[in-house]
Formats: sequence, C-alpha cells, structure tokens
Amino acid sequence: GIASVGICGATSTPKWLMQQVAEAVGELAKAGVRP
Repeated sequence: GIASVGICGATSTPKWLMQQVAEAVGELAKAGVRP
C-alpha cells in the first residue's frame, strides 16, 4: 500500500489551499481510492 504522499507548493501557494489538498488526499486514502 501507500504509506505517504508528498504535496509540494510554491511560496505563493496559500496555506489553506495546501491544507485542503492534504485533507482531500486523506479522504481518498480512507475511501480506498487507488491512483
């Protein structure tokens, strides 16, 4: 399985957007969605 996912953003990427992406990836992982 997948143990971790890296998320990368530029300095101009808002922190709230990075947090939303992280939460969405976490939800997909919980749902068992595979890339």
